[in-house]
Amino acid sequence: MEAWAHEDVTAGGGHCRIDNDRERANARTNPPTLDVSLTIPAHNESGNIGGVVTAARDVLAAAAATYEIVLVDDGSADGTAEIAAAALGDDARHLRVVRHDRQRGYATTVCDGLRAANGRVLAFIDGDGQFDPADIGRLMEQLREADFVTGYRAHRADPWHRSVVSGVMNLLVRIFYGIRWRDVDCGLKVFRHEVLSAASPILATSALFNTELYFKAQRLGFRIRQLPVTHRPRLSGRRSGARLVPILRALRDLVRLRVRLAREWSPKAAAGDRPTPRGKALAVPAPQKTLRPWWRPWLGAVPAALAVVVLRLPSFWEPHWYTDEAGYVSTAQSLLRGHVLYSQIWTNKPPLDLWIIASVVRVFGASEAGLHALTLVSALVTLAAVYWAGSRIFGQRRAAFATLLAAIALGLPVLDAELALPESLLIAPVSWAGAIVAVRLAGNREQRASRRFAWWPLIAGVLVAAGIAIQQTVLAELLAFALALAISPRVRLRDCALFVSTVIVFTLAWLGPVIAMAGAGKVAFALVGFYVPFTQSVLPTSAGGQLWHFAEAFIAGALIVGGAFLRRTAARPTWFFVLWAGAALLVPGAAGQPYAHYLIPAVGPVALTIAGLRLPLPRRSLSASMRATARLAPQLTGLVIAAVMGSVAGLDWVTPAAASPLSNSSRNLNDYYGGALATALQQQPRADWDARFDSRVPADEAVATWIQNEKLSDATAVVWSSDAWVYALADLTVEVPTPPIYNDEVLLGINGQVAAYVASLQPDVIVTSTDAVQEFPEIQSVLKTGYVAMFFTDPDTVWVRADVASQLP
Repeated sequence: MEAWAHEDVTAGGGHCRIDNDRERANARTNPPTLDVSLTIPAHNESGNIGGVVTAARDVLAAAAATYEIVLVDDGSADGTAEIAAAALGDDARHLRVVRHDRQRGYATTVCDGLRAANGRVLAFIDGDGQFDPADIGRLMEQLREADFVTGYRAHRADPWHRSVVSGVMNLLVRIFYGIRWRDVDCGLKVFRHEVLSAASPILATSALFNTELYFKAQRLGFRIRQLPVTHRPRLSGRRSGARLVPILRALRDLVRLRVRLAREWSPKAAAGDRPTPRGKALAVPAPQKTLRPWWRPWLGAVPAALAVVVLRLPSFWEPHWYTDEAGYVSTAQSLLRGHVLYSQIWTNKPPLDLWIIASVVRVFGASEAGLHALTLVSALVTLAAVYWAGSRIFGQRRAAFATLLAAIALGLPVLDAELALPESLLIAPVSWAGAIVAVRLAGNREQRASRRFAWWPLIAGVLVAAGIAIQQTVLAELLAFALALAISPRVRLRDCALFVSTVIVFTLAWLGPVIAMAGAGKVAFALVGFYVPFTQSVLPTSAGGQLWHFAEAFIAGALIVGGAFLRRTAARPTWFFVLWAGAALLVPGAAGQPYAHYLIPAVGPVALTIAGLRLPLPRRSLSASMRATARLAPQLTGLVIAAVMGSVAGLDWVTPAAASPLSNSSRNLNDYYGGALATALQQQPRADWDARFDSRVPADEAVATWIQNEKLSDATAVVWSSDAWVYALADLTVEVPTPPIYNDEVLLGINGQVAAYVASLQPDVIVTSTDAVQEFPEIQSVLKTGYVAMFFTDPDTVWVRADVASQLP
């Protein structure tokens, strides 16, 4: 005859649901009679369960007068329950077994054990032997001053990918549920029976029941404590977590459970009249502190978010005007047609930039509203990163100020941040990477000695790698981030190495396939070689001028890096923001290119630098403020030099004195916002506002309309112009290596090779612009051999091959 009790559980469908009404009835009629009930979930743990139950028995026997071990056998096929009973010997009378007819999952298994438990103190521990049952006694001792005591794994003895998954899930739990405790899913917890009664009904149907317990205990004001516990490698059996399907299911349930809790549960209702095991009303302990909703700390960022949205409103009605944006859209359309990047369609940008734009083009076409909605999202994500870092380092007031500065810079069109350009997209991942690094640099030094796996270098590395896959100039930010981590006394060198290694691995992950498809030579020229003559074209022509140019950049960099080294021990890492801003500004400064959008990556770090400066305030003496700022003097001097060098990029939509040399210096912000308002109120024709952007806008639209009306969109075509919008607007296939004709001259040669290439294609349609014909006149020889001018609108002309023209209506 068996000396241990068991019961079968064959219903329930696998849902982890502890019913509130049943709990109330049980509380009235069957109050807990034992001191402690320990639940052990197990599935095919024959190799581990014996050691777990015997060690647990020793701890419980020493800590409590009466106890029970509730083993929930989750459909095991290896005799797990029988081995547990045999291991306990005469003490098997303390063992109760709950059996599942089939495997129901971890959450249901634990919940069934808690429902069957008969102790005033409840506990559960995993049956795989990775937790030390001796820690149960340590946690139980804390019940003198707490109601809900949990462990956290001080050093997780799992493969790195499980630690990464756990870290990401804990981060999401913090965001969605406002739970500030670490390692929520740790499988070792001890709590009073009243906590389970108050938390019922348990709505979770997956491992998120741990999250629900934390959430409800915290919201109900129960006293929560955490202690570090031992975590050992699994010695026998098979791990069941960190597989793709359970991870995806957990992400789905994360959102579902939060919605259900918001709809079906409230602390006020749960804290009502609930009978205790003695039949008395349960007095829920008063909260130790007021818990704020998860969104309340973000209220300081709302003005900045509203500002950038309002300032960006006219961008949704902008015409198709910016030539670089036209090139990216046309290249994206070629990718969607199946062309291979760098070989069949050429660009000088990494692939992620083009594929992001291609995803928007697939949904919205060449719509400027769709493209600018993308950059608005990128700007909002960037502002969130600025505010998040600023609030944790400088406080919410300074964070709100920094975010508002960034919002104004990104909202106004002066940097062309509304356009779908690489710089407008890369700021989102890079700003979050910088924010994560900055917050880590502001941490305490004791964290450096921790042996726990750190997930933040991995996440920051992935974000930087994403930035590099959008624009290769992010290598400057990578260098700044890696240098800051390497010199900081608050960061472990292995975390710095993990960050850099992650960037390298994820960069090689896309670079390898791209090289395999297009060839190393083509990819190297596109991403690196192209920029050598591009930069040389704007550098001083004299050797002395070039020497001074790079010496100036070196001096700025040396001051910024040297100052960072001197300030690396500061409590607030303002020095890091200066280092980051300097790296972002030296890119346009060293390149010497007059494009305002080159300044976009510097917006976030510059705003945080300004917020971090201790300027004289009413409550702070002038001398104290000046001393604090003076410590950053070397870095700030270098930053000013970098800013002066970067000013060559200029600004758009401003007075001619500050405008970029290549921009239309006659336009200003009054034209942009005033013209948009006048157009919206029908006080001026839309064409007048469009023409303020670029004089070619009306001609491009007219040419595209004519081509579509003549049903020539499927014809082979070449646009002999620096403005490639006709490709996108008329849905023409790009037949030349790359859309802007000036880049074709770089790729194929400047001595007539491009015209010869076009002649070999014999396209049905050639669209020319007056300025391109004047700059590259060799196309005229092609036009004279069998092409007829069919449509003209200044400055564009549509030429159609004679045999095709004869068939037009």
